[in-house]
Amino acid sequence: PEQVAEDLFQARNPDTGKMESMEVFPYQAQFLHAYFYSDSIILNTYKGRRIGVSYIACIAMIIDGLRTPNMEFPILATKKGQAEDRIEDIETILKSSPLPFDDLVETNNNGEIILYNGTSFKAYTANPDNARGITARAVFIDEMAFIDGQDEVIEAFMPTISLGSKGKLVEASTPKVNNDLFMQTFERGND
Repeated sequence: PEQVAEDLFQARNPDTGKMESMEVFPYQAQFLHAYFYSDSIILNTYKGRRIGVSYIACIAMIIDGLRTPNMEFPILATKKGQAEDRIEDIETILKSSPLPFDDLVETNNNGEIILYNGTSFKAYTANPDNARGITARAVFIDEMAFIDGQDEVIEAFMPTISLGSKGKLVEASTPKVNNDLFMQTFERGND
């Protein structure tokens, strides 16, 4: 998957601000392998700020979405604007790829992108009520450690994940406290 990411997508150079050929870092390749090859349903990533974990999570979901039609990829965060930032990342990734954006994207508005094949990426607040009516391929929870009621959010969204071991709950966050659900999951590892 890292070769697909490097062949199809670009990343913004922090020095110039321009989109350039992407070089997948080793930890990003490890994330992609966990996303595509791991039997674990939960991917928990303890991260630092601005190191490209959320970006590579978006790339993983794009690759998955391009090859799996009619699937939903909800993106959750404490505030809808933060989740919409990830939708903007997806838009940027798709627009800067050699793939024709207008042929790939059917709908692009209001925190939602729908691909030509019916796959959708949509921004949500991390509210358990948002899980109603969703059948997700992967749920991405950005900055999970900052979400109040983490247990309720996970309890609500786990049943939405479809296709057994192929579905994923992707938790990524910088730490906030040592004993929240995010850190407990991180410390527990793969049970």
